[in-house]
Amino acid sequence: FSRNSYTRTECTSQLIDKLIPELHTLRSQLEEITNASMEQSNGSQQINIAIQQLNQISQESSHTTHTLAYSSKDLQLQSENLLECIRYFKN
Repeated sequence: FSRNSYTRTECTSQLIDKLIPELHTLRSQLEEITNASMEQSNGSQQINIAIQQLNQISQESSHTTHTLAYSSKDLQLQSENLLECIRYFKN
């Protein structure tokens, strides 16, 4: 019984000795995966912020374009009125 227990203990000890380096490797790999996931998440957040900023700039540009179009139309009407006034006083 004693010899059998010793053999089993020895086998178990050898298995544990083999497993420890593999567990350290696995732990390192998991840390790398965790770090890569965090970097990817940060990158995604930065992309999201950039898209929101582009959206805001696009909306501001659209508003400015509409304002310029309105101002251009208004200026055209004023210049037509001015031309009519000039024609009236010229004649």
